Amino acid sequence: DRSPSRGLGDVYKRQSDERFNQLTIEARKNGAIIIRGGEEVNKHLDKQGAAAAIIGDTILFRDNVCVSEVLEETYHFKQNLIELNVGKPKRELLNEIDAKKWLLGVVDKYNIPRNETEITQKQLKTYERLLEESE
Repeated sequence: DRSPSRGLGDVYKRQSDERFNQLTIEARKNGAIIIRGGEEVNKHLDKQGAAAAIIGDTILFRDNVCVSEVLEETYHFKQNLIELNVGKPKRELLNEIDAKKWLLGVVDKYNIPRNETEITQKQLKTYERLLEESE
């Protein structure tokens, strides 16, 4: 994910393994291979300029990934499953907007910290502006 959320994990505390596993269970049930951290993963994400990434059925996360990043990337994985990321140039922007709106709708359910929520709100506005400019 090369979104403005890049790097949130560098600012926020690392999720416990138990919490991380809870947040990724649905993606794993749907066939995702989840890899969290390690030198190779972090090097790949640095090269991509990303906080997380999906490569085929594999989702890569940094060691210190925050709640919002985990939820958003697993949401993008679901979008991939129903082929929402295929073909259309504006699709990436539309998917980012969809994911940000979904995140804002589950703040209480997942106890997403206020600072992450504020960043998500700013990111949503950025993506909506980019979409307007592309039309």
